[in-house]
Amino acid sequence: MFIPYEILVLFFPPGDVEPSKIPPSSLLHIFILFFIIALMFIATMIVLRKRLCQKFCSRE
Repeated sequence: MFIPYEILVLFFPPGDVEPSKIPPSSLLHIFILFFIIALMFIATMIVLRKRLCQKFCSRE
């Protein structure tokens, strides 16, 4: 599909428009939040595995 230049310029004016960049500090916060969630998930899995093991081992 061909879009004429005149119509394209109406929506996207030419010039030095810098793309929006995410500041490094927010990337660090996102990484820390992801790391904390991953640690909570791993700890939950370990606790659930121990409970299941105790439940099945006590039946023998």
